Amino acid sequence: MAKRPPGGASGTSSPPSAPCAEEIDRAVAEINRLHHRTRLDAALAVGRYLLGRYFDGSRKRFKLHHRGHVSYRVLANHPQLAASPSYLNTAVRILDHVDVFPPEVLTNLPLSWHRAVLPIADVRERLIVVEEVLRTGGGYPDLLQRVRTRTAAKERPVGRPRATAQESLTRRLEALAPSIRECLATGAAVHLPTDVLADLRALLACAVEDGARGVGTQSTT
Repeated sequence: MAKRPPGGASGTSSPPSAPCAEEIDRAVAEINRLHHRTRLDAALAVGRYLLGRYFDGSRKRFKLHHRGHVSYRVLANHPQLAASPSYLNTAVRILDHVDVFPPEVLTNLPLSWHRAVLPIADVRERLIVVEEVLRTGGGYPDLLQRVRTRTAAKERPVGRPRATAQESLTRRLEALAPSIRECLATGAAVHLPTDVLADLRALLACAVEDGARGVGTQSTT
C-alpha cells in the first residue's frame, strides 16, 4: 500500500514526527523549480503542491494545522528554499481566489494584489474590494487603503492590534538584517525573498505617489 503523505487522514491531525531529510530535500527542489515560473502562476502551483503533499489537498486542514505540522515547518525554514515562509503561506491562501475571482481578474492581478487582500476574511468581499479599485482606476495604494478600511470596520478581539503592511515589512527586514550584514561584510551578493522585494517595490511606489501628491499640493498653494 502506498504511504500517505504526512498529515494523516482527512479530519484528523497526526502526532508530530521527525521529518525525513530526503523527503524535505525533494520538496525543496520541487518548490524551487516551481518558483522560477511567472509570479502568480508559480504561487498557485506552489500552493497546490503544498496542499497535496502535506495536507491531503484540504485548505481547511492547512488553516487548522499548518503551524504545528512538523515537516511543513522544517520545509518552510529550510536554508536552501528559494521562497520565504510567508510566501508559502500566501501561495496556499490565494488558492481560495481561484474559486471566486473571475478568470480575467484572477490572472491579470499581480501577486502583490492577491496578497494585499488576504487580511479580509471573506473571499467574496476581497473580490468586491478588488473590483472597486479596478472600476475607479485606482492603484495599489488605493487597494491597501480600502483593505485597511474594511478590516478596521470589523470587530476585532481585544489584544495586540494588527500590524500595518509597513510594520510587517520592517519586522521582516529586521529579521533578515544579520544575514544582510554578513553578506555585506564578506562581499557576497545579498538575496532577499521575492515577496519581500515585491512589498518593498509596492511601498516605494506608495511613497513616490504620496511625495508627488504633496509637491502638487504645495505648488497650488
